[in-house]
This record gives sequence, structure tokens and C-alpha cells, in this order.
Amino acid sequence: MGLIEAFGEWSSWPGRLRMGLVPVGFGYEGSLSESRLNFERSLLFKNRIIVLRDLGLQFFTSHNGYYTQVTIHNGEGEEQQDNRMFFT
Repeated sequence: MGLIEAFGEWSSWPGRLRMGLVPVGFGYEGSLSESRLNFERSLLFKNRIIVLRDLGLQFFTSHNGYYTQVTIHNGEGEEQQDNRMFFT
């Protein structure tokens, strides 16, 4: 048993801010939750080449049907190993 998504969230008029183990959302398949998938995830996700969730900070905002979501994360999917950050 373990945590799949573990983040703190603050929502206000400018947008939504999340910190912790946030969903990264690479592509359409990466943005879907497990309950909405019709088939298993592709090998890129199964072999952990592309991560689904990562430790970091995420900001989401929308206005008039347009949205922006930025994520700053460690890129490892686990603990930090190379001290580099990713901006997605």
C-alpha cells in the first residue's frame, strides 16, 4: 500500500497551486487518471522513461477558455539524484 498522489493544494482567484507529489501530465495519456484509461499505459510510462507524478511545484490558471499549467519538478520520479530541476 502506498500513496499515489500526495500534494497540498491552494486554490484562489488567480489559479491553483500544488506542492508535493504532483501529476506531471506529459501528453494526453499522461494527463488521464487510471480510472479513465481504456487500455494499459504505453511502454514509455510502464518503463518509467516518462514519469506520471513527481516531487515539485505546480501552478494552473485559466481565463476565457484558455489555460496554462506549469510544473517545476525534479525529473526523477523519486528522490533527487542529479540536483537538476525540470520545467514542464
